[in-house]
Amino acid sequence: MQNNVMANDLLAREKEFRRVNKELDKKTKDLLVEIDAVVNTQTRNVYSPSDIGTFCPRLSTAIDKFYAEPPIEIDFDLSSYLKNQSTGFYDNNLLVSVDNNEIQSPIEQENKTALLDDDNIFPKENNGRNDAIIRFLKAKIKMLITELQTIKDEYKKKLNYSKDLEVENKKLNETKDKLYNQVINLKETIVKLEGINTNHQSELQIRISENNSLKKDIDSLKKEIKILNQQSNNFDIRLNRSLEENVKLKNTIKLNKIEEKDLREQIRKLNDNETKILKKMDKQRNEILQAFKKQLFLIDNLKKQKAYLEASKKIELTREDFMKLLECNDKDNN
Repeated sequence: MQNNVMANDLLAREKEFRRVNKELDKKTKDLLVEIDAVVNTQTRNVYSPSDIGTFCPRLSTAIDKFYAEPPIEIDFDLSSYLKNQSTGFYDNNLLVSVDNNEIQSPIEQENKTALLDDDNIFPKENNGRNDAIIRFLKAKIKMLITELQTIKDEYKKKLNYSKDLEVENKKLNETKDKLYNQVINLKETIVKLEGINTNHQSELQIRISENNSLKKDIDSLKKEIKILNQQSNNFDIRLNRSLEENVKLKNTIKLNKIEEKDLREQIRKLNDNETKILKKMDKQRNEILQAFKKQLFLIDNLKKQKAYLEASKKIELTREDFMKLLECNDKDNN
């Protein structure tokens, strides 16, 4: 997404450059129209119609050739211009230079000097009458050159900024690729973890079903225990009846003996449990007695310590009183 934003920014800047170039072209065309108007006004009474017809197309052709090439800097040498003006209009020695003293190509020289370096635009014998036009044209051209240089500098800055953005975009693409690989690895890890989680969930469902079955078994065992307890109570009742009806139920004595044996076993277990409980209670009682004796012993020791401390305080007070008494006696003797 950030790469798209940067690309849109570059496109917007390119559109802005194109718009500035169009505005510059429009200003140039307006200047040509204004130059034509000034030339027509100044030369209407000086030049013949054939001269005017020759000047306008050649001036337009020179301007078109100048702007047909890429934007370059043009610097007029005022001293050379003044020398040329003293002998005539412009000649082929008019100075045109480029930044960093680079050698100009013949096409660039022709395009740059075509606008200004043509002796046939105005006749040389009319230089005195055309000083105002020359100054006006020179001022306009210098203004356009200054504006062109400003736009060119701005274009260089924007171009450098565009290169910086391209480098940053490349870094961001590399970072995006790394993050994309990380995302792929994380997705694979997530898929593996989801598979492990699915296995764990299936195992959990199995454990839950096992727990539910165990709970059901426990409930059934509880019911059976309850039934057995009820049966045990019934056995107790039947035992009491069997003791009362021993004579009448001699035929069932064997069954009663078996039941009696079971009951005796239960009673024995109950007795054993009661015996264990009693022993445990006796042990706890003995422990409580021992703890109580220790507490009494500690209380006795604390009382003795308290009495000892009180006696020590009394002895200390007595010793201080005795020392004061001795000091008073020494003072009286002195």
